[in-house]
Amino acid sequence: MIGNYSKEHLDWLEKQVQAGKSEAQCTLGKYYVLGEGGIEQDYNKAFELFSKAAKQGNSTAMYHLGVMYYNGTGVEKDAVKAADYFRQNIDAPDYGFSFTSIIGYTEALANLGLMYYDGIGVDVDLQKARELLEKAEKRGDGKAMYALGIMYHYGNGVEVDLNRAAGLYRGAYLKGIFKAEERLKEIKADTT
Repeated sequence: MIGNYSKEHLDWLEKQVQAGKSEAQCTLGKYYVLGEGGIEQDYNKAFELFSKAAKQGNSTAMYHLGVMYYNGTGVEKDAVKAADYFRQNIDAPDYGFSFTSIIGYTEALANLGLMYYDGIGVDVDLQKARELLEKAEKRGDGKAMYALGIMYHYGNGVEVDLNRAAGLYRGAYLKGIFKAEERLKEIKADTT
């Protein structure tokens, strides 16, 4: 065993990477980002593997490249490129075929929605932000629920709807967005 993974697993994964298998490239890229399984953290190798997988249409790799550019992890921070990779992930035809691609798709929707809301890497577009955040919210994304809650609470791009905002904040809280509790208290104070 090497860390959490057997030598056999890592050898097999490396053979799959050498054969050009995008899922293996993406998996090994994640190991390099996280420094998992006895693999030393190496953002450059992760970026190289994600780039190869993304060129083959791997939506999960597109999502990870978006995150790397958004955070400046192993690359120069670039919100425009991040938005482009999130958009590519959302538009990719394979987003629904694996658990990780489903999660990446949902998070890409939420991340790009927030970028449109805040004008990060794209022009502010509250309509587009709402559309993307609603799609992510329907898939259970807590940060999308919280952001939509704020939109409905304060009327940012939508009509104020405190009942809808409260429901979204409750959902966000249940997803681990604990700051939503403060917003619920604000609504309660405003309506009593």
